[in-house]
Amino acid sequence: MFRNFPPGNILEEVLTGSAVFSPPDLDTSLPIWVDSTAYSIELDPGEYEYIVVAQQFGELYDWRAVGQYDTTPEDSLPTPVTVPANTFLEQIDIQVDFDNLPIQPL
Repeated sequence: MFRNFPPGNILEEVLTGSAVFSPPDLDTSLPIWVDSTAYSIELDPGEYEYIVVAQQFGELYDWRAVGQYDTTPEDSLPTPVTVPANTFLEQIDIQVDFDNLPIQPL
């Protein structure tokens, strides 16, 4: 999850903790070959403009967006989410379609 779309410097945001991700370490991955998986992330209150599923496809720095939170699929932009304080949000569902990848941040 990134506060800005497009993220300014993805690697820097991940390494400095500006980006929030789950699982919380880069050595663990989400399950593959499943229809869906549950996730939860504890966030500071605020707006997050880019909620994305990323896939490592090669070396350490070879990542691509494979799905993004988007309630308006008629455009290519992700849908921002506002996280209020002391609130648990549900149904932030992200569809992954490897034949139709979302736009890629630079």
